Amino acid sequence: LLLPDAATADQQDDWAALVARAADAYDDSFRDRWSFTETRREGDSVRIAKYSPADKVEDRWTLVSVDDAAPTDKQIKKFLEEKQDRAEEREANDDNGLDAIIQPGSLQLIEETDEFWRFSFQPLDDDDEEFMRNVDGELEVSKARHFIRSMHLASREPFKPQTGVKINTFEMRMTFGTAGEDNAIVPQGIATVVSGKAFFVHKFDEKVDVSYDGFEPATAFAK
Repeated sequence: LLLPDAATADQQDDWAALVARAADAYDDSFRDRWSFTETRREGDSVRIAKYSPADKVEDRWTLVSVDDAAPTDKQIKKFLEEKQDRAEEREANDDNGLDAIIQPGSLQLIEETDEFWRFSFQPLDDDDEEFMRNVDGELEVSKARHFIRSMHLASREPFKPQTGVKINTFEMRMTFGTAGEDNAIVPQGIATVVSGKAFFVHKFDEKVDVSYDGFEPATAFAK
């Protein structure tokens, strides 16, 4: 069922409330409750790591392999530094839910089936407004479990978010699913594609696909 773009203020409020409830279903504390495996694919490279909750970042992550080989000390050091940076970023933004990226009043219901609602929206990022002005967003809400099962961001056309930088293509897709006996909502994957040119000489074309699986309650690993 395809629906028209126009929406009343009441419809907008209803949709925003529906999406907010779905966003709240996400277990944003999953890193405190679950152990899991992370597989990162970039180009021809595959990196596998395992995570289990611990007080220190270096104790949480174990780099298992890089391209089917045991990691070197240098690779382990770089990996742990990367995870430390990501942990600090999350801590600085820990009040932001999945729906924080949605510009208020921009939700539009574009499809409804027996399984899901699909919405379009204008992405919002206070730290990168110029970039997000050139990006469209879509998300799907599961009807059965009422959670956000996917979120998709994509650039409309080539654009210049800042002086000397041109983005030809940007796309990011996040997917979510259930884990454990209580069907907690956890991430399943994040796929990102970005290409362009910086300062007229440096071309970049990156494709990164990160998947998460093997979720087990952290208590199962307690000694």
